[in-house]
Amino acid sequence: MTTIMSRSAMVFWGKDPSPEVAYITRPHVGVRWQVVTWDEVMDVKRKRQAKILEHKRDPGRQRRPWMVWVFYNYTFIYGGWHCYLTRYDERGTWLSRPSQELMRLFPLVLPLGEIRDQWHNWKVEFARQYKRRMHHGQPEGMTPVWWDGWHGEIELAKERIANAAG
Repeated sequence: MTTIMSRSAMVFWGKDPSPEVAYITRPHVGVRWQVVTWDEVMDVKRKRQAKILEHKRDPGRQRRPWMVWVFYNYTFIYGGWHCYLTRYDERGTWLSRPSQELMRLFPLVLPLGEIRDQWHNWKVEFARQYKRRMHHGQPEGMTPVWWDGWHGEIELAKERIANAAG
C-alpha cells in the first residue's frame, strides 16, 4: 500500500524538509522514501491541464462505445454499490456522485426523495435490469452506451443504431 507523507506531516514529526520538497512517498513498508518536489507536482499538473485543454479544443471528438457497469463491492472500505463508465482500451470513470444523465437515460426508479437515495436505488435496479452475471450473490449490470469520454451527452447504443439506420 502506497504511503504518502505531506510536508506539514514531516514538520509535525520533527523533520526539516527543504523548501522544494512537496511530499515523500513509498510504495510499501520496507522501501526507502522517495522525495517528490514541487517542480514534479507542478509538471504533473501542467501535463494534466494540457491534456484537458487539448481535449476541449478538439473539434472532432469522436463518440465511442463505452459500458455502464454497476456492481456490488463487499470490502469493508469500499463496500456498497458502484457505477463505472468503462472501455476495454482506456481507464474507466468511477461515478462517485449521482449521474442524473444516466438516471434520465435509464429511468428505472421514481424521482422521489434525496438524490443520493435515488442514485443508490438506481444502481441496485440497474444491476437487476441489465444483469450480466452474479457476483457473491448480487447481480452485476452492464450495457453499452455511446460517449465521447468527456462531458458530452451519453446516448444509448440501441438508439444510436436505430437513428443511423433510419
